Amino acid sequence: MLADSVHDRAIAIATDLGRDAGLAAASWMFDGNTSEDTYRRIMQGLEDGNPAVLDELPAADLSGQWADEPTARSIAESVANELGVDVDTMSHDNVDRIADAYCDAFNDAAASEVERMAREHLA
Repeated sequence: MLADSVHDRAIAIATDLGRDAGLAAASWMFDGNTSEDTYRRIMQGLEDGNPAVLDELPAADLSGQWADEPTARSIAESVANELGVDVDTMSHDNVDRIADAYCDAFNDAAASEVERMAREHLA
């Protein structure tokens, strides 16, 4: 179990990692060949909360399905390394909270960045 101050720092680190990864993932949403119609469709779908458009947004996936993708354990290991603690001293609850903080920050940052890019392009 992590002490409260260490736990708070772990969550902050996981949030930073998730935000950075979400921003990076969002950068792949559009490219030089993206049509104006696509930008408009994405923007309208975001404004309307259209599930089909929301499903197109990059989303955190800690399933471990792909060898190079993060998992809850690998995120917790990164956080533990930065904190200078052994990941094995973390409870499953701590690892879950770290993973949740990462995913929440990833998803929020990716959605915000996609919206920002679409607005900027359409302006």
